[in-house]
Amino acid sequence: MFIPQVWNNFIAFSTSPGEKAKDGKGRNGAYKEALIKHINTQDITIEDLFKRVRNTLSVITDNQTFGSILHCWGFFL
Repeated sequence: MFIPQVWNNFIAFSTSPGEKAKDGKGRNGAYKEALIKHINTQDITIEDLFKRVRNTLSVITDNQTFGSILHCWGFFL
């Protein structure tokens, strides 16, 4: 029987589980606005990038929306 292995998965969500994402004030949603602000940042890990996105999202939405991160480094199923 083949048992898949999961390596280096990283999923970022625009809001916390069970919550609805808030719309932005401009052309993009709040999450996309925060992502655009940080996407070209160099020399940081993807985890740090999305932590910055989450913090910026919190500021943009007046602490009404918090991004969520799910990652799995070297997990066997």
